[in-house]
Amino acid sequence: MKYDNRKDAFFLHIIFRKESPERSGNKVLGIDRGIVNIAVCSNNVFF
Repeated sequence: MKYDNRKDAFFLHIIFRKESPERSGNKVLGIDRGIVNIAVCSNNVFF
């Protein structure tokens, strides 16, 4: 936990590990981080 005097706020940093599931196929997903949209996936999903 960290306290920031300038912002008068506490920040909590949490790190954890999670086992990855086995891959079931050979599909690849690309993500473009943009200015207008936060992210656009290669399968045309916009965030």
